[in-house]
Amino acid sequence: MARQRARQQAGVESSRRMTSPVNWALLGLLIESEDYGYRLAQRLERAYGEMLLLGSGSHVHTALDGLTSRGLIEEIDGEPGSRRQPKVRYRARPEGLAAYAEWVSQQGRRGSPLFSRALSMLT
Repeated sequence: MARQRARQQAGVESSRRMTSPVNWALLGLLIESEDYGYRLAQRLERAYGEMLLLGSGSHVHTALDGLTSRGLIEEIDGEPGSRRQPKVRYRARPEGLAAYAEWVSQQGRRGSPLFSRALSMLT
């Protein structure tokens, strides 16, 4: 939660245009349901397969950091572990849902191959 507060104090980066399809895909997955990094990477692979290839699991965490700094998602209390630190969970914010809906609309006009999968996140 301290990381989240620091990002919020630094200001939201929503004015910068987000172009990474991985970021948009992760936002869509978080609109479906809250989750933590490792499981999001697994869900991304299942949902998008060969369409979106991840270089590594750190790519997901970098994307999550970017989505958080833009104010599109937020960290929430994680699942308490037995002896380990709780996992950081994420969920979409209303601003994220609005941005995602706009992005899907733009992708539909462009005929993007990710459009049908992205549209299914909103219905």
